[in-house]
Amino acid sequence: MQEVDQPVPKDLIITAYWPQQRGEQAIGYGMSREYLLVQILGTAIPLGREIFWFFAPRVRPAKGLLWFFAPRKNQDQPKKPGLHISPLMVLSLALAIFQIILSIRGSQSLGYYQLDGQGKPLRFLAKKPPESIQGQKGTDLAGFLERESSHA
Repeated sequence: MQEVDQPVPKDLIITAYWPQQRGEQAIGYGMSREYLLVQILGTAIPLGREIFWFFAPRVRPAKGLLWFFAPRKNQDQPKKPGLHISPLMVLSLALAIFQIILSIRGSQSLGYYQLDGQGKPLRFLAKKPPESIQGQKGTDLAGFLERESSHA
């Protein structure tokens, strides 16, 4: 496996652990807290938007397409453009751009790490799973510490 010289982030969360096997090192899959937060928000914001669109037509009547072509009371008033950019649309666009930037920054720490006997990351290994753990399910921290203590 090709080693990558990348520092271990301080805000790293290890979500899956693989204890030492056959002289191999202990391995963990981790991500930064920032990346986890962005992924949770990336799920919650569209869900909230869907819920809003489910209730919005019942709360206020929707303006149909013919509203744009309807005669105006004051003929001197210019027609409004068909695309109305609301503050909510601008906020949604700003949040999407912010989410993309944070996701790119956070994904740089996403991957597999070499662990010590206590489950603390020592160094970054790779983004892809090492051959020694392919096809195996990881465990939680309690299971990892139990296996490591019985190994020693």
